[in-house]
Amino acid sequence: MANRGQWAGQAGKKWPHILAAVASLRALAYLDLAGNWLRGRIPPEAGGMRRLAHLDLSTNNLTSCIPASLGNLTALAFLALQQNTLTGPIPGELGKLAGLETLLLTTTSVSGEIPECIGNLTRLTTLQLYTNRQSGPIPPSLGNLVNLLDLELAENHLSGGIL
Repeated sequence: MANRGQWAGQAGKKWPHILAAVASLRALAYLDLAGNWLRGRIPPEAGGMRRLAHLDLSTNNLTSCIPASLGNLTALAFLALQQNTLTGPIPGELGKLAGLETLLLTTTSVSGEIPECIGNLTRLTTLQLYTNRQSGPIPPSLGNLVNLLDLELAENHLSGGIL
């Protein structure tokens, strides 16, 4: 039997194919692949799992941008991508996830301004964006998040006033 390191290396190479295959499971509602050694980009096919309510890809070695296609996951209530090396801005398409309650993007290296459309996610109870490269002002639209219980924006490059 291969040791964990050998298996993880093999899984990392096959990761885009694994998720592409899983994306064909149209009834899938819960997907947790956290804490593995998956590497590479999050394939755009991930946005095809329309019934998915829970997606946890945290604590892997994922790189590249967050695919805009995740905005197609309209049943999503929980999205965790933290502790990966994701780059670029948070895609505005995530603002279409009206049922999202938890968004965890900590320690990912995402950059740019926090999109104004995050304020559309009025069911959010947890928004964690700390230890990234977010810059610019805190969007006033975060004031629309009336159900928010946990807001963590520490260790970024934010400027301007507080809501």
